[in-house]
Amino acid sequence: MIQFEATTMETESARARRTQSCARFLKQADAFLRLGNIAGALDAVAAARESDPSNPDSGAYLERIRQLINWGESRDTEAQLLGVAEQFLSLGLPELALDKVAEVLAANPGCEEALRMRLEIIECLLEQHFPQVLDMAA
Repeated sequence: MIQFEATTMETESARARRTQSCARFLKQADAFLRLGNIAGALDAVAAARESDPSNPDSGAYLERIRQLINWGESRDTEAQLLGVAEQFLSLGLPELALDKVAEVLAANPGCEEALRMRLEIIECLLEQHFPQVLDMAA
C-alpha cells in the first residue's frame, strides 16, 4: 500500500510538472502572438504539446493560430481584389470593378472599404447611364 501511494504521488507530481511546463510554453505562444510572431508561437505550441500531449489547451492555441493565419490571408485577398477594382475604375470599367467589390462583400459583408467603393462605383454608373438623375438630385 505504501509503495502504491508513493507511485501515485510520483505520477501526480510528474503530471503537475508537465502541466506547468505546458502552461509556460502556452504563455510564450500567447506573447509571440501578441508580437505578431506566428513562427515563434507555433514553436512554443509544439513545445507545449511535446511537454504535455494530453493538454487540450495546446490544441486550442493551435486552432487560434490557424484562424489568425486564415484571417490574414483573407485580408490580403480583400486588399488585392479592391486594388484590382481600383484599377478597373481608373480604366473606366466600373462594371468589372463592381464584380471585384462584390467578391469581397460576399466573403466579408461588413468590409467598410468595399462598401464605400461600391457606393462610388454605383454613383459612377449612374453618372454614365443616367446623368439626368444626378442633375435632378443636385
